[in-house]
Amino acid sequence: GRKPRIGVFGHFDMGKSHLCNHLLGTACLPTGYQPTTNVVCIIKHMTDKPSWLCDDFSLMDQTFDLNQYADQVHYAAHLITSGDLTDLEQHVTHQQDIQQKGFYALIYLDSDVLLACDLIDMPGYENSDSDTARTDQATTVVDIILYLSKVQGFLPKNDLEYINRLLPQLPIFNNKQLQPLDNIFILATHADIVDDAHELAPILDQAAQRAYNYLEEKILNRFSDADMNLEEKFRKQFFTFSAKQKI
Repeated sequence: GRKPRIGVFGHFDMGKSHLCNHLLGTACLPTGYQPTTNVVCIIKHMTDKPSWLCDDFSLMDQTFDLNQYADQVHYAAHLITSGDLTDLEQHVTHQQDIQQKGFYALIYLDSDVLLACDLIDMPGYENSDSDTARTDQATTVVDIILYLSKVQGFLPKNDLEYINRLLPQLPIFNNKQLQPLDNIFILATHADIVDDAHELAPILDQAAQRAYNYLEEKILNRFSDADMNLEEKFRKQFFTFSAKQKI
């Protein structure tokens, strides 16, 4: 009864907001080389905006229920402030000393990808206790995970520990169209720093094998049919990304 929600996860400076902007086709979300995003940014298509709502950006409190985003009474009860997209950097980044601390940023954009899904840009995990708390709470509303880790030293142990925490919360789909690993994608970002593109596949191969060994129990728990080659299936969920590449 709704579009799937894609959550973009990873530690700070992994390129999460860069990836979101790339998918959206616009430099809407603030980016930087220091921890930038400090609220959960929920990005929806402009046509999803309720008729009674004028603003394209709303800062909501911690108890806001995303499932009730179109309920005017619920919206008003949890609203902190609202405005246009030029207000984003002031309210969703660590760069500003704003007293009104929000939890969610509800953003409406005219971007084709949002016709098929809602995009959720998470704060950098473990940058601060507050960022981690926001990410942990928002994980419960996500249907699909994009997990980002830099290609240099791709998927260290702290990333594997975090993915190990995320997997049990990810919905399980098991039908002809979708299988239990089809809704998690692991991306090696900043891939342009690797001079020889032929080196990228081995980087993914080695990381996928290490990740499978670490996550095997959680992966097996998602499947009722353990006869398939799960390690091979898991490897197919690994990709590279560079903000310099073209769609």
